[in-house]
Amino acid sequence: MSQRATADALAARSYLFVPGNRPDRDAVSDTFSPTAADVAWAQRVLDATAAAKGAAAAADGEMVDAPVITKAASILREAQRGIRREDT
Repeated sequence: MSQRATADALAARSYLFVPGNRPDRDAVSDTFSPTAADVAWAQRVLDATAAAKGAAAAADGEMVDAPVITKAASILREAQRGIRREDT
């Protein structure tokens, strides 16, 4: 199994990284980095949260709670570090 296939399989199972020493870091980084769609979603979530000013918030028709806010903030931090991949 290629390193990209291994990384894709682990990401599909909600792993956040590939354990072990991997010489093909680009394939692994591409798999686990946020897409442009991920970044756009995260920004909508945080914008909705800020607009709600502490009240209940919704983004894309879904309720936004603490775990969703945490995930959105994490995605934006990754994107700010310049770690992005193309939508596939």
